[in-house]
Amino acid sequence: MTVRARKCLPAPPPPTPEEEAAAYAESLERRGKAVAGRGPLPPGATYRIVVTPAGVKRVKRKRFSAV
Repeated sequence: MTVRARKCLPAPPPPTPEEEAAAYAESLERRGKAVAGRGPLPPGATYRIVVTPAGVKRVKRKRFSAV
């Protein structure tokens, strides 16, 4: 029986800062911790999503929640 060596696959490139920030905003939105729009924040939400004129989503912390 012959032993074959496995070839290692190259590691994927690390995400850019923009990709990382977008993934963070999406995860907060998916879990209900960030909401878009105006008015009071719903229970459990601590971040407001603001879209810049360039179309980039920004997350701003508005309050702290013990929940």
